[in-house]
Amino acid sequence: MVITKLKDTTGAQVRKLLEANGVSILKDTGKRFDIICPVCSKKEAFIEYCGEYRHIKCNRDNKCKYQQGLWELIAEKQGLNSQNNQKMLDYINCVIGQDFLILPKKTSLGYDIPKTESTDQKFLIDCNQVFTDCLHEQGDEQVAYSLRYLKDYRGYSDAQIKSFNLGFFPDLDKFISLLVKAGYSKDKAEKLINQYFSGVLNTNNHQKAEENKNRITFTWFDTRENIIGFSTRKPTDNEKIKPKYINNTGLGKADNLFNLTKEAEGKDIVIVEGQFDALAGTYFAIPQEEIRNYHFVAIGGNKISESQVASLKALNCKRVILFLDNDEAGENGKSQSAEKLIAAGINPDITNIPKECECKDIDELIRKYKDDVDGEYPDLKEILDNATKYETAVNSDKPIKETQMEQIKEEKPKLDPELQELLNQIKSDGVEYDSQTEKTKVIPLDILDYAKRINAIRTRIVKENIGSDRKKDPNFIALNSIYSDIREYNKLLTTDENEDKPYTFGQFFEELAKNTNNGLKTGFLELDEHITIQPSSLTFIAGRPSHGKTTFILNMLINMIQANPEKAFLFYSYEETRSDILIKIILSVADDGLNQELINAKVEGTNLRQRALNDLKKHPYCFRENNQEEKTALNSKLENAYKKVEAWIEDGRLEILTPKSTAESLSTAIIERCTAFKEEQAKQDGVKKKVAAVFIDYVQKLNTEEDSVNRQQEIQKICQTLLSTALDKRAGTSIILGAQVNRNVTSFDTLTLDNMREAGDIEQDANLVLGVWNETFIKINNLIKERQELVAEQENKNTQTIKNQINDIDNKLKEAKKQQEIMIRVLKNRNGQNNGIFELDGYLDRYFIGDKVDKNSDRRITMQERSRHVST
Repeated sequence: MVITKLKDTTGAQVRKLLEANGVSILKDTGKRFDIICPVCSKKEAFIEYCGEYRHIKCNRDNKCKYQQGLWELIAEKQGLNSQNNQKMLDYINCVIGQDFLILPKKTSLGYDIPKTESTDQKFLIDCNQVFTDCLHEQGDEQVAYSLRYLKDYRGYSDAQIKSFNLGFFPDLDKFISLLVKAGYSKDKAEKLINQYFSGVLNTNNHQKAEENKNRITFTWFDTRENIIGFSTRKPTDNEKIKPKYINNTGLGKADNLFNLTKEAEGKDIVIVEGQFDALAGTYFAIPQEEIRNYHFVAIGGNKISESQVASLKALNCKRVILFLDNDEAGENGKSQSAEKLIAAGINPDITNIPKECECKDIDELIRKYKDDVDGEYPDLKEILDNATKYETAVNSDKPIKETQMEQIKEEKPKLDPELQELLNQIKSDGVEYDSQTEKTKVIPLDILDYAKRINAIRTRIVKENIGSDRKKDPNFIALNSIYSDIREYNKLLTTDENEDKPYTFGQFFEELAKNTNNGLKTGFLELDEHITIQPSSLTFIAGRPSHGKTTFILNMLINMIQANPEKAFLFYSYEETRSDILIKIILSVADDGLNQELINAKVEGTNLRQRALNDLKKHPYCFRENNQEEKTALNSKLENAYKKVEAWIEDGRLEILTPKSTAESLSTAIIERCTAFKEEQAKQDGVKKKVAAVFIDYVQKLNTEEDSVNRQQEIQKICQTLLSTALDKRAGTSIILGAQVNRNVTSFDTLTLDNMREAGDIEQDANLVLGVWNETFIKINNLIKERQELVAEQENKNTQTIKNQINDIDNKLKEAKKQQEIMIRVLKNRNGQNNGIFELDGYLDRYFIGDKVDKNSDRRITMQERSRHVST
């Protein structure tokens, strides 16, 4: 829809206009944009894009008080007369991708040319002299900064800068003093400067860094050699600093073509985008004598306007060549610009820089290959000579650029309708209407509300697009960014950027009174004297494979269950099945001597786990009703352990759950489970206990739905998701995760945070990190290797000595496996001592780790004693 009134613009269109005029948007609240103030550069301004007005206002009323209409801002930044509605609307529609102006009526003398507004020609001539003089002023650091950009970065010589007629825009006081020297009164000079250059002055006055100021001036001439205005440019190619160009008031960018001077008469006109491109093509390449047949003009964007087309139509030129930038915007602009020229009766040629040159525009091409004396790359004349008619390029089987026109005309793929509906809902959900104040307010978004819908949409789209490339698919791009976008949005809303009030003792004691959760004990006596599992935190249990990491986690889980009968504990395993985890828990709970009893009962199996599984098959649950096979009783120790664990499950104290596909879906499941508990509705809902902790084994097995450059970045997002889950007030739970350490850990001394996989991201989010090391495991491995060597030697030399050595190793292995030394190191502890070392006894064949045996009495601390300790 063509815009005829600024109030008709949508949020997306306002966004384009703001960005085109150098206004940075912080966030979209649903009805307005929060922006960086164009004057004070603080994050306190906003503009509404709903309702009757499009006004920018800064909230810093006590200091800034900036308030201006978007219309006036555009006029100021683009050098337009705000009273000229047609020119303003032409620019606005050009930015948002619409055509507003109709071609001027054709007369017997050709096309009517839009007249430039009346100007004080003498004042413009004097300004041109001021600017050029300032650029060559010695000893001025501001000038030197711009010259370094022109000479060092862009590679121009003094002669080239002079031929380009470039200048330097000074500060206001200096500008006035120079005009006074030229014969103006101070009041007259100040009035004219503000009349013509208010947009440039406002920008420069409120910027500290020279990089952000519009300093370099370009003079615009018409074909009668009159000065029609100036544009100013920032001395940088940093794309984040916008706008790069500001025109003086009265010089409409869409009304004129830069460098369309008297010298263009009778030449081939080459249409380029940037002003440097036009100057470089026209003047930089003069040593190539043939290039004088070409004259370069700039449209100041990637699409030509109707007024610019009319200017060309009135000019006596041989042909017109479209030579826009080698980027997506340039490609898109070629077809639209060509069609406007054709509508005016100009059949343009079209060309582009060859791929092998690896250049974006003409200016870069000329500078990059100015010393290419061998002619390895095509020169500018060769590229222009090979220009092809636009209509030929469109209809040719081999267009100038491979499938160029097809790409230009191809519509952007649309989002899946269901996904688009979800995205619209998320945007609207961030705004809430307050009936009392009759105003809208922004609110944080709840990922949980959208998680199930996101997962359902993702599952369907994946199924529909199996085998396709997802990297460029807009649906997957949108899906992968939802979680990170919501987190960023919530962070902006919940972070106080402006007020920083000191923390009071009143607030401190109020929070203390509310906090009734003092954390959880691990159940290991000596260790618990130094650490506590804090509520709403991440704890990592780190170790090498087969060193007892999972067993340590399971024993910690059992200890906590026994000590907290009114709490529930969740367990997610991403490495083992639920049945494997449950049998390990049962074996850990069983008393000593279970292994020998199963052997004496002649229960089959190569190890305790297999024997226990075979014995459990005697349980009635394992028999069909019509099975007449005689059922024998379970081993007494196994049965006692089984009944105890069964009671935990029936009572809701232990929940072994199915692992979720991603960290995001796991987060959703945890929060849903935690919020399901309400004491007054617990029995009705079937949720019997409040969740105290969630165990996850282990973090490196998790994935995320968001795109990541590498695995470390993915782990970072996983940890952030889980930390947000732990901190979520609805969950209020501790999350305890297993984590692998890398192969650099070859001894207990090398068990450090630095040697955890992706340690930087894990350490950053963790409240507590415990390292697990099994010293006996290393001894067992060495014994196994020694035994293998002896067996190999025995094949060649079977002596009694070797047999004795093998038997000796077997006895050592048997003894070592009975009781293993488990070392725990506190790698990180935000609430206590770090680097503490603690010894535990490990019985990994029974999946049991406990406190050290009392050497004086040869007695191990019982589970009941541990339970009493943990509960205190």
